Amino acid sequence: MSASPVILKTGIQLNADKRDIIMVEINTLTTFNDFIHVNKENMILLGAPVLKGKTQDKFIKDKINDLTRAVDLANSPKPIR
Repeated sequence: MSASPVILKTGIQLNADKRDIIMVEINTLTTFNDFIHVNKENMILLGAPVLKGKTQDKFIKDKINDLTRAVDLANSPKPIR
């Protein structure tokens, strides 16, 4: 398998399975044509939203719901065995 011109020029190889890209003027770079384009408002890094906005609000609401469920389960009566 031969290396692509991008690998030869930069010395790096991109992981195709993790190919989200967030940048302005993406249309000018053919190297990233196969990447998934993500708006900066929806940007997530290591499972957490990066910027304030709707994505962060949804993330926080989901975490609150998870914690509420956990507290409800912890406070519920235990079945007798």
